[in-house]
Amino acid sequence: MLSAPGFLLIGWSTNVIVLGTGLLFYSFAAAVVVPCLSTVVSSYGLDSQKGIVMGILRSLGALARALGPVASATVYWLAGAEVCFTACASLFLLPFVLLRCMPKQSKQE
Repeated sequence: MLSAPGFLLIGWSTNVIVLGTGLLFYSFAAAVVVPCLSTVVSSYGLDSQKGIVMGILRSLGALARALGPVASATVYWLAGAEVCFTACASLFLLPFVLLRCMPKQSKQE
């Protein structure tokens, strides 16, 4: 959850201390989110589907790493840093909302 505040602090920083705090929040969140997201996603699907589920997660992550910089650079140059980092911060909250809406599957098979 620290990635969104981190991005907001980075985008709206006016001095080095605020920028450093935002980078600290974001780096901590980046180090924690990927393993936690993998753990949560691995609980979905049957045992025989774990490879498919994790493969989809990894594929979507690779797609995001490919398209994300292009999209965010476009927004950055067209609308400015504040709009870009605010939009990205709001997009960081989307996976949490989507995961809360998904039903927990019971272990079968």
